[in-house]
Amino acid sequence: MEYVQDFLKKKKSKYGIAFSVLFFIIAFLFNGLYWLIIGLGYQVERLFGKAYVRIDNEKIAIKTGIFEKLQEIKWDEIMSINYKSSCFEIKRNNGTDYSIRLSSLEYSTIQEIKNVIKSISKNKNIEVQFIDSH
Repeated sequence: MEYVQDFLKKKKSKYGIAFSVLFFIIAFLFNGLYWLIIGLGYQVERLFGKAYVRIDNEKIAIKTGIFEKLQEIKWDEIMSINYKSSCFEIKRNNGTDYSIRLSSLEYSTIQEIKNVIKSISKNKNIEVQFIDSH
């Protein structure tokens, strides 16, 4: 008498191909939806967060990317501002330091931010020093 059983013989699944096809259909639908949204002129990044610069008479608020942390300080807290190589180093009234990093922004945007900060700080009698490495 002889008994043989092949353990490497694979049983075929009835649903394996169906799940694979369903996965690819869903993936292509999302891909198509993504390109449709872009084609209509919408920014997909806006669904995930915001990126902006807002400088007014109350505060400086800069968020350089959708996944970046908001950098914010009120003008009332500022004693002096030093600009060094894409970074504002701010001395607070309570003696602590605060940094606002701009390294991910374009050069023209940084120049506009510097001009606005220079203008508002002059009106608020805040000492500003620009030390450019250019």
